[in-house]
Amino acid sequence: MLTVVFIGCRHNEETDKKLQISVSMLPQKYFIERIAGDRFDVNVMIPEAASPATYEPTAKQMMELSQSLLYMKIGYIGFELSWMKKLSDINPGMKITDMSEGIELIRGHFHGQYEADENSTSSVDPHIWVSPRSSIIIARNIYETLCELDPGHKKEFKNNYDTFISELHELDHWITDKISSARSNKFLIFHPALSYYARDYGLEQISIEKEGKSPSIAHLSRIIDQAGSENIRDVFIQAEFDWKNAESVARELGGKVIRINPLDFNWKKQIIEITEKMTMVLNDTYE
Repeated sequence: MLTVVFIGCRHNEETDKKLQISVSMLPQKYFIERIAGDRFDVNVMIPEAASPATYEPTAKQMMELSQSLLYMKIGYIGFELSWMKKLSDINPGMKITDMSEGIELIRGHFHGQYEADENSTSSVDPHIWVSPRSSIIIARNIYETLCELDPGHKKEFKNNYDTFISELHELDHWITDKISSARSNKFLIFHPALSYYARDYGLEQISIEKEGKSPSIAHLSRIIDQAGSENIRDVFIQAEFDWKNAESVARELGGKVIRINPLDFNWKKQIIEITEKMTMVLNDTYE
């Protein structure tokens, strides 16, 4: 009798256990949960405050990855380019999909080490998730992938997807209205993380960091001269970066360093905060 009870309990635990999906970054977890609800356990490989360009997974993470049925990669971030084959070798049965499919990628203006594919010499900017317009395509890719993975819950996914897409369109219209009324269209940033946001909303991003390397004194001098002539004072910087160079530039321009966190799990809240700060910077009213 005890054996039967034990087997029955173990069967229930296995039946109730959620299927696991792995992703690279926290914003992807947000997107998936908005469409899938709590249907899946989403395993995030790059922890909060770690760099997507240089992070190396732990042995424990590699073991946990073996439980995943699916890996949804963001596409072209340094972590994926360095580790995707190794992650696939650990779990050969794991399906891999690319969230960037269908997005018009920005090429030739980012770090030289981020190649489009092994046969290409064109560099690709990987920050696709920072723009709501790109995120509409990301959401569609997630929805279609989840329906293939778990067709029995397609109706639930569709309802969640429709709600999320509606929010993304509303967010897109709101940002368009906010940005279009700004006095300037240029902003200064340490690491070029807002390229897709800038492109989609008619802005020009001026990056302090050059080709993924710390800027030289000569480059900093040119940036300060350019920003001064454009009446740009403030500098955006991601939370995980060293503030030293950004602070020196802001000090020379008489402005402030403005913290943003595109890697935050609460993606929608972060995009709203970025837009609010961006509007103040473009209108030179940031306090």
